Amino acid sequence: MRPRFDPAGGQRGHPVAFGGALGDELARLDGDEGARSLLARHAERLVAVPVGDPGIFRDVDTPSDLQGMP
Repeated sequence: MRPRFDPAGGQRGHPVAFGGALGDELARLDGDEGARSLLARHAERLVAVPVGDPGIFRDVDTPSDLQGMP
């Protein structure tokens, strides 16, 4: 599942939730690309979830990414 912010033209955001069936593929990911390649390989399984919070556009991977957030 991936959140989608409809007031912004349906832009996709974070976080993306993965089912257990993709656990092995997630564990093998390496580098800064994150799960982008995994999402591309399984695009037909991706479910967009409409949300009303533009905070989905903040990508938080480390504690320092939270700096300056309200």
